[in-house]
Amino acid sequence: MMGMRYSAGLRLSYRRGKLMAAYLALPERRSVPVARSREAPEGLVVDYDKEGHEIGIEIVDPCPEVLEELLKLTRKLGVPNAEEEVDPLRRELAREGTDAAKVPTEAAASDAGAPEAVVSGPANR
Repeated sequence: MMGMRYSAGLRLSYRRGKLMAAYLALPERRSVPVARSREAPEGLVVDYDKEGHEIGIEIVDPCPEVLEELLKLTRKLGVPNAEEEVDPLRRELAREGTDAAKVPTEAAASDAGAPEAVVSGPANR
């Protein structure tokens, strides 16, 4: 699998030219080793350090619906500039022909009172 880093914390991975996965390393925690992981909503896995702090989010099924869940989760976690961090993923989904334009921006989602994502259930790797 080939990977390309687009922003300080986002890495997109490809196989045979197709987007297969992505990883968003959270600010200030980028070099901390993963101690455990938990499945999150809709195609996301959150990685934690040994103290239980979120350090990254794996996007295991990049598609517009998962992008929407990713934006909700990053807002909940208080990730600064989350929209800018994940914008390369939105652009890549649009390039591949998926309808990433339907994913609401942060301003539109907060105006609509979008529900927040909740990390649930252990799924240790």
